[in-house]
Amino acid sequence: MYVHSDGKSGGFRRGLVTAAVEVAHDDASESYTAHCWIPAGSDDGAQCLVLGCASGRVQAWDPSAGEMIGPPAEAFRSIAQGADCAVLGLAASSPGRGTVFAACGGTPEILEVGLADGSTRSSFRAGKTGLCRLAAAMARKSGHNQEWLMSAAPGSVLKVWKLPAAGATLGTSPETMKAHLRLAAPANPATGIDLACIGGRVLALSADGTMQLDFFDVGPEGGSSQEAKGRQPPMASARVLSCHERLHSARLARTASAGGSSGRLLVVGFGSTIVACWAFDVSLGSDGAANRTVAPAFTVSQTELGGKVLCARHDALGAAAIGVNSTPADKLALVIAYGPSAKPVFVQVRAPKAKGGTVRVEPISGEALKKNLAALGDAKVAERTASS
Repeated sequence: MYVHSDGKSGGFRRGLVTAAVEVAHDDASESYTAHCWIPAGSDDGAQCLVLGCASGRVQAWDPSAGEMIGPPAEAFRSIAQGADCAVLGLAASSPGRGTVFAACGGTPEILEVGLADGSTRSSFRAGKTGLCRLAAAMARKSGHNQEWLMSAAPGSVLKVWKLPAAGATLGTSPETMKAHLRLAAPANPATGIDLACIGGRVLALSADGTMQLDFFDVGPEGGSSQEAKGRQPPMASARVLSCHERLHSARLARTASAGGSSGRLLVVGFGSTIVACWAFDVSLGSDGAANRTVAPAFTVSQTELGGKVLCARHDALGAAAIGVNSTPADKLALVIAYGPSAKPVFVQVRAPKAKGGTVRVEPISGEALKKNLAALGDAKVAERTASS
């Protein structure tokens, strides 16, 4: 996890934090404005943390060593000027691609930046105005290697792009010169978006600082066999995920099942005062618009935790480690970081066992994290995480 700081710099605190250890690095010349994780692409579980800077540069870090992987990418520093060049959106490509997608508020260009050499491999225009958020996903179903990108710009529709294969120039591909699909714009500028390929479908999510999230079913993860001709109206959300407090970020769980049902999806959203978890059927079925609004399966507040919410995600490792005899409520598990950003507290939160009950909050230690990883049979990752 990388912890955002609300300090004078307005960027990210210069430290890499896990439940077991903090690895510090020092680059006082930069303030960080965006970040993303590049998933592990090897057996040792190595990841890459990519940071976007207020200067327009992009840095790629080895989180276990606290060192940069290669030279900083000039990225938008060579395109935009002043505050307009700050990197506002980063999205991970597939591990084998070796790049990251970057966006800023001063230009509609989306850059594909190499992690090892910092070079701009390719770029394309995503619209007429600067961008504020990016998200990416790759098809998981056998036979598909399609990558997808989602962009958000203030006052504009959300756009989903069907990317060409790795190595192809983005700007010369007809499929990326025109958005694959446009999604209805949120009421306010997007504060968080997510994109995932789950159960053979491309699913999208957006948060805008209001008391709801918009969920979209974009279509088959391999792309439609027949692309729509002409300009189509923006797709409306398939579901509205409601909450009683403001949400600024949300994530789709990277699993097609929850609580033992293969047709259900988990969504985790959070703001500074609350974390909410939804579990619902992906397909609208015959209920149509009647049940488009979904209430949370459970929430946990800042008061229950004892501090300001910093980050939250689905605890896939914990849910898998508890075994097949667990209850559906046990599988609705989250990992939450809260408290001061300089010294965050990590806890595991499980849904109440009965309706109207209280959530179960347990501290997470390095040893507990090691056991969860070992339960999944990944001894190498467990050893590295616990000893780093």
